[in-house]
Amino acid sequence: PAIVSIYAWHDHGGSASRTQGTAFFLGPDLLVTNHHVVEGAQRATARFADGFDVEVTGVVGEDADVDLVLLRIARPSDVAPLTPAAGPPAPGTAVRAVGSPDGLAQTVVTGKIGSRVVSFDVLDEAIMMTTSIRPGMSGAPVLDEQGRVVGILSRGTNVERQSYMVPAGRLASIERREDPTSLAAWSRWNQRTPEGVARARFGEAADAFERGAFDQSVRLLRSAIDAGLSDAGQATAWYVIGDALSNLGRDDDAVAAYHRAIHLKPRHALSHAALGAAFHRQQRPQAALHAYGTALDLMPGSASFNVGLGWAHFQEQGYEPAYEAFRRAVQLAPDDAAGWTGVAAAC
Repeated sequence: PAIVSIYAWHDHGGSASRTQGTAFFLGPDLLVTNHHVVEGAQRATARFADGFDVEVTGVVGEDADVDLVLLRIARPSDVAPLTPAAGPPAPGTAVRAVGSPDGLAQTVVTGKIGSRVVSFDVLDEAIMMTTSIRPGMSGAPVLDEQGRVVGILSRGTNVERQSYMVPAGRLASIERREDPTSLAAWSRWNQRTPEGVARARFGEAADAFERGAFDQSVRLLRSAIDAGLSDAGQATAWYVIGDALSNLGRDDDAVAAYHRAIHLKPRHALSHAALGAAFHRQQRPQAALHAYGTALDLMPGSASFNVGLGWAHFQEQGYEPAYEAFRRAVQLAPDDAAGWTGVAAAC
């Protein structure tokens, strides 16, 4: 009962839209969700599991660097708030996230903690979780076996069974306002700042990407970069531009985009892995092996990177090292068919 759905309404000058995410109680009238769930909204409501709605009255605090916002609701609730864990979870820890994908409240997804990633996306700290998420799960708490919050879901990726959460320790960094502001006033202020404009365009680009509007996503991401996206955000923008260009069949341009992302953030494992995949499609196995090797040096616990490395070896007819890479993928993610498919091919 401490986990609710959040519905936010946006006014677009004559037209309106509604977005949806997940939030959870930290106090009797305090909810935590992702910054991007309510950014730009004029009003929002929290919907309890029993279907009862409560109005969000204002913003108490935020930490935009890790996509968190603290909201106040109109009436206190007697549900027991969730408790943040004392420290970060170890890689391999079994976890579950509870949220509202597509509005389906109290949906549970399970996974494990992957490698820690510093400065991912427009987040300056994130941890990988081995699960796929759907729209509406943003802001969902990630719980350990004792029911403690170890993280807050923030971003999915176009890689199967891979998403990112903000570590629960960052909840303490939310700067609380002495005088809470209304959601509409907070949104108007954010929309006027260069950083707010850039983040909003980044969010629009992510939505366009999920809809398959890859050309539009590239245009919006370039606009976000020009508007003043942070260095970390620019690196990820170029990474997503690369993914969009790859989906458009423009691998040469995608390689250039991934190189720009790596130049801005040399330790961004996802960019190195995406570069490896592009090289693989270009029939450049040696370059692909080098890129995947770098990605795995940075994130050794990634099953998908090992699968990519295996196919790069396979392309060069290195069947024994391919088999070993696929076996590592199976050990890391035994329920994922990709590793087993590679093992069968290498045999």
